[in-house]
Amino acid sequence: MVETGGKKSDRDGIGGRVKVVGTSGLTQYFTIKTAVGYLEASDKRLLAGLGTDPAAKLVEIQWPSGIVQKFENVKAGQTLKAIEPAQ
Repeated sequence: MVETGGKKSDRDGIGGRVKVVGTSGLTQYFTIKTAVGYLEASDKRLLAGLGTDPAAKLVEIQWPSGIVQKFENVKAGQTLKAIEPAQ
């Protein structure tokens, strides 16, 4: 699970793009958002299924401000709390 907090961008990181690469090479792409339909909202945290992979080889966040942040070897079954760097 990835939970984002923006500094320069939106405080929740809404609009950011996340790429998750498992140790098997499976690559998933997500957009941070809360809207899923008309008058609906959902949890802004991202849940990436890794299957049998013990970790994500790479979690890359492209913040709406243009800043790119990378995390390597993120173990499965935990919440990654990513705060946008103030660059």
